[in-house]
Amino acid sequence: MDLTLQKIIFYIVVFHVLILVVYLPIVYLRRAHKNRKAKQYEMANNAIKFYIKKKKINDLLSVFSVNGEKPVIHSTATRYGFYVLQGKNQIQVAYQWQPFWANLLRKAAGHSYPFGIKEHTVDTQTVTVTAKPDAEYNLYYDHSLKEFVFEEIK
Repeated sequence: MDLTLQKIIFYIVVFHVLILVVYLPIVYLRRAHKNRKAKQYEMANNAIKFYIKKKKINDLLSVFSVNGEKPVIHSTATRYGFYVLQGKNQIQVAYQWQPFWANLLRKAAGHSYPFGIKEHTVDTQTVTVTAKPDAEYNLYYDHSLKEFVFEEIK
């Protein structure tokens, strides 16, 4: 084998080993720290879980603040959400979505298509919710009502 080819293979192997040795433990430790922080918040403040519920494939519900502070996020393998305190809470949220076929066209046309695909956006709104102790809630955007809805699930 050529000496330069051996060097290239060596650097590729070293690069992948570095990713495994450095990057993966950092990701794992960061996720563990976030979950530990969320559990501490839940126990200290008797917090209530709100889950973000997706109604469509191409939608994004963003939570900017809870009572004027950065939200404390919790996540599991399949769901994620944020914590609120008991009683009345002010949640600042926004919502975006695209038609289902938008991603199909984008992929088929190679990111250039003859007409624009409209991305729908609901501007940032402040939603007031009242959270009861020992309950969990879903938060989602209802297209027929054109408003944010929260429902008790537990």
